[in-house]
Amino acid sequence: MLAKKTGMIERDPLHDLKLRFLDRCRSNIGSIIAAADDGRVLERGEPHIQIVRIVHSLAGAGGIFGFDALSARAIDLETYLISGDELNASKARGLFEALSAEVQGAIDS
Repeated sequence: MLAKKTGMIERDPLHDLKLRFLDRCRSNIGSIIAAADDGRVLERGEPHIQIVRIVHSLAGAGGIFGFDALSARAIDLETYLISGDELNASKARGLFEALSAEVQGAIDS
């Protein structure tokens, strides 16, 4: 990754954008977990579509900003949600938790 030199310290030019992305992750993961908890995401309809959009956005932006594991977990979840298969609450919850753990790991790093 290219970085600007400012004196002796290199600064990642995407640093501020990464921080904003992680703030958005923190906010979005709450919506995702709430949807998993109350089952809205298992029913096809607007709440399901909104969660798929959020997860899709996290997958793309995560990859752009170098959060490959976060992006991969979001892709796993998105793929499951749009598969057309009957959605299983336990499997969906496991995928939500895996994504949540990656988001928390990215925030903590």
